[in-house]
Amino acid sequence: GDVVGYNIVIRALCDKSQWFEAKQIVAEMEARGISPDGKTYGLLMNGLLRLNKPGPCLTLFESACADQRTAVLTENVQLYTTAITAAATIGDYERALELVSRMTFAGVKPNLKTLTALMGACITGNQSQFAVDVYKKIENPDGYAMLIGVRGYCLNGDFDTALNIVDQNRFMSGKQIMSSYNYIIGSALKVKNFAIARQAMDVLLENNFIPSKFTFKAILENLGLLSKAKRTQETIVNNSETDLGEEFQYLLYVL
Repeated sequence: GDVVGYNIVIRALCDKSQWFEAKQIVAEMEARGISPDGKTYGLLMNGLLRLNKPGPCLTLFESACADQRTAVLTENVQLYTTAITAAATIGDYERALELVSRMTFAGVKPNLKTLTALMGACITGNQSQFAVDVYKKIENPDGYAMLIGVRGYCLNGDFDTALNIVDQNRFMSGKQIMSSYNYIIGSALKVKNFAIARQAMDVLLENNFIPSKFTFKAILENLGLLSKAKRTQETIVNNSETDLGEEFQYLLYVL
């Protein structure tokens, strides 16, 4: 067999979450004098991400970078992007930024997926301004990049831009649009911006979307009503009457 045949088997095993079996196939390849290629490492790294093992995914990438035999294979945009996605999953935005600078230094140009993964890393690392800065660098964002961009702007408190992204989009799927509206509504309610939460709900309904259970979950969670049953009377008393009044008005409006 050749590397292409082996990669087909490795992909099938990774798709079934049989990662260790896939790794054994790689060992067998090497024993037969067939070197793994960039695709092989991509399949193994993505397999680890699917198993929710971002740490080992990064370790595999770094060991391939450190090995003289495989270092050149790592110099491709797909592997760097997968590594950045792994860094994003563990919320390590500094590692993600370091990987982007390393790939640029190696002459590998970040693509749309790379920049979207970097935005995700900035958001999970509580660096929403960085996420917004990265979004501004994307010339032609796709639906997923827009979805992550919306989250960055919301966390940054710029709800108008977040709404504009959704209103003017041409590439978002219905699911991505709905998810964006839910995020805007939830984020606005979290900071008691009832006007934006109402505006987002209005636009959602005008565009013939139907609020889902996720919409109501976002509303109840961010109004603190899902946990209110567990609150003591004291914390409820400490809430200002104005806050409770506005919460009640918003709930009435939604109903």
